Amino acid sequence: MKRYFRIPALTASSMLCAFLLLGQIAYGSSLQGGTGQKESGSREDEKGTGDFQVDGGSYDEDYSYQDGILTILTDTELTISGRVEEGGIITAEDTSVRLVFDGLTVNADGCALDIQGEEARIELEGDNTLTSGQGWPGIRVPKGSTLSVEGDADASLTVRGGTESAGIGAAGAEDFGTIFLAGGTVTASGGRAGAGIGAGSGGGTGKIEITGGIVKARGGAGAADVGNGAQGGSDSPVTLNGDAILEAEEITGKTEGKQGILIQGNELLVCGDTMLIRDLSLSAGDTLTIGEDAGLTVPQDMTVDNRGQIAVYGSLEVLGEVENTKGRIYRYEDGVIEREENIAGNEAVSVEEGKILLSQGDIVIQAEGYRQNGTLRKTDGGRYSLYGEEESTNTIKVEDGVCAVIEMDGTVIRASGGEAAFTIGENAQVMLILSGNNYLTAQQLEDALQVKKGAALRIRGTGTLTLQGSADRNSFVLEGGAGSREAITDSEEETEELSETENTAAGEGEVYEIVLDSGETLETGQLADDEDRDYLLTVTLQPGNGDARELTISRPALRKLVQQGASFRLETDYLSFEMDTEALTALLDAVRGDVGLRISPFSLSGSGFEKARALIGEGPVYDIQVREDVNGTVTARNVEFGSGKVKLEIPFEKTAASDGQTTMVYVGTGNLISIMEDTVYDSGTRTAAAFVPHFSVYGVAVFSET
Repeated sequence: MKRYFRIPALTASSMLCAFLLLGQIAYGSSLQGGTGQKESGSREDEKGTGDFQVDGGSYDEDYSYQDGILTILTDTELTISGRVEEGGIITAEDTSVRLVFDGLTVNADGCALDIQGEEARIELEGDNTLTSGQGWPGIRVPKGSTLSVEGDADASLTVRGGTESAGIGAAGAEDFGTIFLAGGTVTASGGRAGAGIGAGSGGGTGKIEITGGIVKARGGAGAADVGNGAQGGSDSPVTLNGDAILEAEEITGKTEGKQGILIQGNELLVCGDTMLIRDLSLSAGDTLTIGEDAGLTVPQDMTVDNRGQIAVYGSLEVLGEVENTKGRIYRYEDGVIEREENIAGNEAVSVEEGKILLSQGDIVIQAEGYRQNGTLRKTDGGRYSLYGEEESTNTIKVEDGVCAVIEMDGTVIRASGGEAAFTIGENAQVMLILSGNNYLTAQQLEDALQVKKGAALRIRGTGTLTLQGSADRNSFVLEGGAGSREAITDSEEETEELSETENTAAGEGEVYEIVLDSGETLETGQLADDEDRDYLLTVTLQPGNGDARELTISRPALRKLVQQGASFRLETDYLSFEMDTEALTALLDAVRGDVGLRISPFSLSGSGFEKARALIGEGPVYDIQVREDVNGTVTARNVEFGSGKVKLEIPFEKTAASDGQTTMVYVGTGNLISIMEDTVYDSGTRTAAAFVPHFSVYGVAVFSET
């Protein structure tokens, strides 16, 4: 799950920084980077609109054009088309506008569409694309404004935001207004740290309603697809209604699924009584779930091509056609399928109470039943039977204190993403009854089966259970044996050693030092012995080729550091930082594979860094990145350290002429900066130090309070 950053609140001593943040909200200049007032200049030709083609209304009365900017002045309906480079559209203040986009493409240096008025109603015809420049949302919807988008099924709108900005919504830390998406196909992509739909990197809030059509949202690095940006913020309410289809893997805030289909990766969830609005294809590995209080109607002119699985807890009415030759449909106890004769291929399979199909999703066994795909199935007696015809990547978790009897017959689970295949919570009691050969594998975790503190696991039956951890962990086999043998009884002693790690402050206990070259990997064999605990590991990284300083920590090594309650310090010629056990735990939770740490000098020369450049001047600025490596696929990750402590130290030569307080500064694009209030400058070591909530771009400045 993605995690978010929090930037420390500003105090009175840093009012200058608060003032600088206001620069982000001066959007009158968002299209051309000016002061908010239109600069004087000649029109490209009298009463011309450049590359914009405008039908309807009157020039200078309903719209105007100057220096690449098309300004909408009234609510007269205008149809806009054309291909525009480096221009943009703004709506006048205190104005509601009605626009038709018909084959419009805008590639802007600033904001492609800036809604400065009360409301913008947009109707889509044909294919349209809006792309904004660095630091600006594709469509800016500020607080107090409303955006409404509608269109026919064959009309589309693609929107792309710049860095630290949403595709549709806000930039930086500003709040956004109300976003209604009611028709057509809308694809919204946020820039780095910005949501696809919603907030910019600073975490503003607003309202999002998807009431029709097809919406596809993708957030930038560290941000949600719908809702918050990378640094979190107040969660925004999201409503799905009107038979809409929403594709978004991560949604923050309270999501109310009234009517429609929510697609999150391979999981499709039907909300309320929904009428399918397009043909639907389910690939192998996809699961469409119709909840107990939901229903899906396939109209006469629609087809569902099912090569995956459909789980019917509520109702499925097939007026059109469902092609099920290569898929499976499972009807649970209270599920209803109407017009089943319109299903071609395999017949639906009835699932009895207590039977759990592994391929339907991760399984959480609770006191009142089990939860799968967001649906709680209540059961009596706490007895469950797992089954599935193929290998599954879904995991099983028994919650703390729960008693359960679980039958496994030829079950094969290969967990991915740094999770155990089977987890038994604290003080839970589980009996496994084995038939056939069963396999649990954790591809990126040392333990395929985790038994928490105080839990008890008993193995019975006539089958076997083979456990396989990550590459450096040997597998072993548990046998049932004549229906009575207890293979494991109370594993409290072993799990207590792994669970009860004290998060000591960095520097306590023994210190271990390792010297590595930039680009090398820290492995488990380089760490202290297993019996050593509460120690500080210091890695000194020697410069390599290039400007960046890079260290990879293998996932087993990071996990071992956490289990040992160790702290970690990285020293480079650029900067140093120290992480306590809680911070290392946050890193382990946020990154699925091996962890890459990359430190490099950062230039403030580009646009969007004017305030930081003025404050820091020639002071040092570095970009600290966290990357995950999963089987060779490298992805940048934003990690919030929460209650963990990370102390960042940057060398800084304070001159005699410097008059003021030395402070560390967080730097974001779009003139977003924040003073680190707890900065301490050591004149002896000539180093500025502060505790940081996350890794990003940081510099050192001398801040004058006068």
